[in-house]
Amino acid sequence: MAVIRQQTQVFNKPVGVRRINTGEAELWEQVAATADEFRNRAYKKAAVDAEQAGKMKGMAAESGDIVAIDPETNQPVAFKAPSNFGSIAAASYQDIITRRFEQSVDNELKAQGSYYAKNATNADEYKNAISGHVGNMIKAGGDDTYFSRYIQEAGQSYVDSTYVAMKSKELEASILEANTNDHLRGLDAIYTIKSNIGKISTGSLHASIQKEYDSAKNLLDNNFYTIAQFESKRSELLGLQSLVNKSRLTNMYINMNENQKLKFISQIHNPSTIEDEKLKMFVIDARIDSSVETIVNGLRSIDKTAEDLSTSNIEIETSGLLSKVHSNMSYDDINELTEETDPNIRPEVNRLLREDQLNKSLHLNAKSADATNVLIDQLRSPEPNRETLKEALKIARNADGDNVKSAEDLVQFIIDMPTKDRIKYAESLSARLPSMKSIETTAENNFIIGLQDKTRNINTAEDYKKIENEILSRENLVNADKYINDAKEKLANVMSIQAKNIPLQHEELENVKNALGNIQYAKSLTAAERKAYDLYKQAHDIIPTSVNSAVSYRLDAITEANENLGHQVKIKGIFESVNKGINVGIQELEYLQDEIMGETIFLTADNIDDYPMMTDALKKGIMFPAFKSFFNSAVTSMDETTVEKAGNLFEEMTNVEVDSEGMSYKIDMLKANMKPETYAYYNAAVITARAEYTTPFLVISELRQYDGNLDQDVLADYNASTSGKLKNIKSIFDDRNVSPSFRNELSIAIKMQKARGVQITSETVDTIIDNYIETNNMGRDTNVIAAHIDGATAYPVMGFIRPTNFTANRMALTKALAQDDAYSPLLTGGGKFAQARELAKDLTLQNLPIMLRSLIQEFKGQYQARSELGDIELSREGHKTLSTDVFWKPDLMSFANGVPKYTAQYKDKNETYQDFIVNGEPWTLERVGNYTNEFRSVAHKEFISKLKSTQPKIRAEGYINYHATLEHMTYSEFKKDPEFNKLVTAYGNEEEVKITYAMQRLRWNAQSSNKFREQLSNLNIRDAALEYLKGVEGIGQK
Repeated sequence: MAVIRQQTQVFNKPVGVRRINTGEAELWEQVAATADEFRNRAYKKAAVDAEQAGKMKGMAAESGDIVAIDPETNQPVAFKAPSNFGSIAAASYQDIITRRFEQSVDNELKAQGSYYAKNATNADEYKNAISGHVGNMIKAGGDDTYFSRYIQEAGQSYVDSTYVAMKSKELEASILEANTNDHLRGLDAIYTIKSNIGKISTGSLHASIQKEYDSAKNLLDNNFYTIAQFESKRSELLGLQSLVNKSRLTNMYINMNENQKLKFISQIHNPSTIEDEKLKMFVIDARIDSSVETIVNGLRSIDKTAEDLSTSNIEIETSGLLSKVHSNMSYDDINELTEETDPNIRPEVNRLLREDQLNKSLHLNAKSADATNVLIDQLRSPEPNRETLKEALKIARNADGDNVKSAEDLVQFIIDMPTKDRIKYAESLSARLPSMKSIETTAENNFIIGLQDKTRNINTAEDYKKIENEILSRENLVNADKYINDAKEKLANVMSIQAKNIPLQHEELENVKNALGNIQYAKSLTAAERKAYDLYKQAHDIIPTSVNSAVSYRLDAITEANENLGHQVKIKGIFESVNKGINVGIQELEYLQDEIMGETIFLTADNIDDYPMMTDALKKGIMFPAFKSFFNSAVTSMDETTVEKAGNLFEEMTNVEVDSEGMSYKIDMLKANMKPETYAYYNAAVITARAEYTTPFLVISELRQYDGNLDQDVLADYNASTSGKLKNIKSIFDDRNVSPSFRNELSIAIKMQKARGVQITSETVDTIIDNYIETNNMGRDTNVIAAHIDGATAYPVMGFIRPTNFTANRMALTKALAQDDAYSPLLTGGGKFAQARELAKDLTLQNLPIMLRSLIQEFKGQYQARSELGDIELSREGHKTLSTDVFWKPDLMSFANGVPKYTAQYKDKNETYQDFIVNGEPWTLERVGNYTNEFRSVAHKEFISKLKSTQPKIRAEGYINYHATLEHMTYSEFKKDPEFNKLVTAYGNEEEVKITYAMQRLRWNAQSSNKFREQLSNLNIRDAALEYLKGVEGIGQK
């Protein structure tokens, strides 16, 4: 009741006593109501305080007392309220205790459940453990209470729910493990299938492949494989299926190297580009019943190793989540699904899951192929067009079931995909396009199988025509163009193989090719050519490009075979020449070097002993070009083995002893092949090492490690010993007749002596010079234009050219100059008067002293006597003689290749050296003319060219003519050639072979011999050959 307040009234009257009796009952009621209200307020406040006190006490109770059950009461120990609590406080206290008890029980169940779940090996073991724990929580005597019932009910509920969830996960894991094992078993099975192709029966292989296909399909149905994974597996299995009956193709592929495999894979798309007819046939047959993509997939699968077939973490993670993906999931839903996936692989797992979700929303087959192409273009676009996508998806999407995305959702899903993911998906779809065009009906499938059998058995153009008509008469046949093209390629290959069985030479096959291009040429074909032409023509009328390619490849094969034969013959010839110590020239040495060294580019100290043939050639005066780079690089090497090896070879190769035509001489094969400073460095080191009985490496090391200024120290020594004031080491040679190049070499030698602690004096320098001349086999020859030391040169004419050859060459030069009026001022004498004068001298013995002197001088190896004897012989014949000295300039590169050669020169009125020019060319003096090498090179090219001929005699002539240019190839040696009997058969008799050989040998000899040149000029070649055969002891000798 509301409190009613009383109001005070003021009267302006006298105070008096009045009796109060009006409204007394109402007043006391009001007072009573007010008292009740105060009591109620006090009670409510006390109740609130009691309730709060109960809560506070309940919250303050020990946790242990909350969960501990009093066995007598079967209630928590803390459940009994304090004795001073009234009913409200006690109720509030016990309510808090109850709630805390329930929470504690729930928490303990979760904590223990988690513990047991982690430690249990399976769901049943977990259930037993957590149930036992719940039982222990319930254990207590006394009556059943709320608390015991709560533990039992909550515990049972928790056990049931967690056990079911765990059992479900266990089942999922079991299924995943089973699927994974099946997948891994499939990988092993595929590896085994690949290994067994061509080794076990095709029936067993087909059965194994079918089993793996069924297994892959089952894994797709079990949501272990994405559609893309299944398609990849299916393509691989189809590829292997296509190779089961083509073991020969597989074996040929396996034996190819990586480059050949890459080339072959590209050629499968166009078999006409395959040169090997057998391989081409295998490919064409494979294409008849398999698509190009299927064959390629099969071959690439063959290349995969066991390691390549292993399963990645990405595949495992994707397979584990695949069953949780459904088509209504959004882009973000899939992202949430992979929240716990390893961050390193999560983007790729997301992509694969989204791609699979998209694949399941599309229905890809032959009817939707065009729409799929549009979809692929849009996927590749940086900004896909929403409307174009929608139209394509209306055709391509699978509209079956309620669980499939709408076209609008699919469009949004695609647009939300990152560009790189869209592009990857586009490539995946593109790869699957061929499989979309698969045969869909049994009738059509049977038709194709029959068509393939007929194509495989094509033998004539008529067979092809029947197949073409069948294909064209079949309406709506998918891939009709492919089947027609397969039949064309088969026909072209069959005809090409049949034509190839007709043996034709290059020239004959060229005639056939020309006839295929122009029928007018067919009229003049031989019988064999016509037979091949008729076979090629059947296919040429239908598929000319393939036939033309086949003929061209056959021509190339013949050319390659001829060139290979030419190569082998040339290598054999060069090898035999080098083995006999005959220098064949730099180009042919390079040719043989490439054959010997293969892909090895440089000689090193480590590999130089791997080429004994090349190092043995050094001892015979023949230097392969690879040694040049070896020496130039070794000079800067810090490796002792390399320097020692180079030093030893240097000493050997700068003193190569050569025996030729009964004459022995030494050649420095390095000077012209090395940088001057490098040569000087080595030369000084070798000479110093020999004189000091040490090694070149130690000499070079001491030079490198010298502490001081060598130039200054050398000059200080020398000036002190001579009281001179020289400021340059090269000035030491100012009072000696030393060429600039030798000054450089001698300067390095002097420095090396100083580096070894030798005092440099005038006598020291003289000793170094004397050692240098002796070591380098230098001789005095004032008519040689070359670097010299006190008149000594490394190229004295009489040291390298036989005196008789020198005399003959100088006489021939004089005769040639007499034919040119420009050289008249350099000639004298001649005519009958001079002839008579020399005859008179002979009769009166006036020339006898000169002849005796020349014999002595010739024995000494000197030059002047042979010149005088030549002039006497010329005068006897009535010819003019030279009135000027002839000087000889050595060809350093020719010397370096073991072929001594000089150019003849004279001094003009300005004291300048000029070449003697005869027939437009400088006159040379050489042991073996370079023209012989050029002549041999031409003969080799003609040999390869003549191999194309249809006439055996022409081919034989090329073989004989090349061999006749090999210096070591005497006729008796030539008769030992394995091909000799075939040559006799081609010519009809050995006499003709002998004359052919002699004619070419005579031509070759004429390149370097005046005698044979004159013989050729005076007789026709056959008569000259007959004279040659009569005049030469041992057919083939020069």
